[in-house]
Amino acid sequence: MNDDGEQPPALTRRTASGRVVWVLIVLATIVGIAATLGSWVDRQALDTDEWVSVSDDMLADDDIRAALSQFLVTELFRTVDVAGGIEALLPGRTAQLAGPIAATLQANAVSLTDQSLGTEQFRSVWSTVNRTAHTAFVRVANGADSTLLSTSGGAFVVDLRELIVQVADRLGLPGTLVDRIPADAGRIVVFESNQIDALQQAVRVVNLLSLYLFVLVAALYAAAVFLAVDRRVVLRHVGVFMVVGSVVLLVAQRLLIEISVDQLARAENRRAAVGALATIATSLLNELAWAWLALGVVIAVYAVLVGTSRLAVAARGVLALVMIYRVAAWSLALGALGLYATLAPGVSIDRWVVAVVLAAVFVSGVELLRRQIVREHRLAGRKP
Repeated sequence: MNDDGEQPPALTRRTASGRVVWVLIVLATIVGIAATLGSWVDRQALDTDEWVSVSDDMLADDDIRAALSQFLVTELFRTVDVAGGIEALLPGRTAQLAGPIAATLQANAVSLTDQSLGTEQFRSVWSTVNRTAHTAFVRVANGADSTLLSTSGGAFVVDLRELIVQVADRLGLPGTLVDRIPADAGRIVVFESNQIDALQQAVRVVNLLSLYLFVLVAALYAAAVFLAVDRRVVLRHVGVFMVVGSVVLLVAQRLLIEISVDQLARAENRRAAVGALATIATSLLNELAWAWLALGVVIAVYAVLVGTSRLAVAARGVLALVMIYRVAAWSLALGALGLYATLAPGVSIDRWVVAVVLAAVFVSGVELLRRQIVREHRLAGRKP
């Protein structure tokens, strides 16, 4: 501060630059959270293979399978007069036993259906139903084929009739009753006709944001490091804030599960099934959050490793045994990258823009570290 009580221009510029850096880091973290949520929706809701995988996990859950069994049996006995069909098959006075037989059959049908849903036959039908429904959903959501809605009054539905037919066969109901199962039995309305336009607009936004927000996050973090006076310290802050953003996403997943249970579980006995359903449906969000957390830790550790602390210098001295040799250095780096990709869940580079950005960051980081180690090795008077 000078005699007039004002800060020197250099200090003022440094303070202003520091504020800009912090704004960029915070903004990048917020955008990163939004980008991760967009990526989750894009991959979880709009990727058919991912959806089928999730639906298979749902069928493997005991609570969800029990709830599905209850629904299928209820739909079967609601849409078909089982007692009347049995009565028509029984001779003489035995026809009056049709009611008790149907009631007993319905009472035992849920547990039998639950067991049947674990068989390969039912799992195959379940996967086929989900793949067919989701393929149609993606086409409708992207506005590619509106004719798919013509048979359901303009609404988008998931058709579980084939599963109900399988249940009827497993219960041993005669073919005459199975043939009476109506075409709309087991239909679950996902979106009403007046919601399709909003869905298509939302999908267009998600497709756009899931890609370009990631690029924006990388650009904002890079700008913060570039403008910083001490880039190593700011790089460490970037890693820490990525960890903070990941924790926010993990909390958001927990809240989504709790909200789903509160909103969808009308009856107390359905809470476990809805909770399991929400947990599986948000599993990819959980994986993405942990992947970002792992990446944040790697960046923070890297920032410490290139620093001047005694521990960092010692660590670089150990790494010098390998890093001074270019081939050995890159073999070690690629091995570490493979380990990260294997252990960190949610890692995906299915889009070339994302792959290019990550590759550029990885190559730059490894090469800068290698050159620093080589330079220090030479200054110490050592020879490779």
